[in-house]
Amino acid sequence: MQIFEIDDAAEQPHISWTNRNELKLELNDEGTVSVCKHEVADIKIKYVVPKWMWDSLGAIESDHVRDDRQSEELFKAGKMSQDDLRVSLQTIQAVAEERATFRQWVLDNATVDVDAVANGQPTKR
Repeated sequence: MQIFEIDDAAEQPHISWTNRNELKLELNDEGTVSVCKHEVADIKIKYVVPKWMWDSLGAIESDHVRDDRQSEELFKAGKMSQDDLRVSLQTIQAVAEERATFRQWVLDNATVDVDAVANGQPTKR
């Protein structure tokens, strides 16, 4: 039985038992989550993303605008063809959409591990 599946992630999540009834999956990379179970039998499953990953997901729109601008500047400078510009802008848009989808998955399903929390517990974003 699959409890979690993520596509396009270069690194597999780190899995550990927090107690005999709770499994923790710490994600190390973003991707498209296609399977995400929160409980199997009597085992609860907790998903955690590191703060650095959460912070990078917050820059989706600014990254998208910057990358679009860079591609358009290359096109205007004659260093990129019209077809290459179109492909570049489509690729940038697809990446932004994937990252936004992953960010929403984190909001709906995971906890962000924040080191600076006073009680030392991860915080839900």
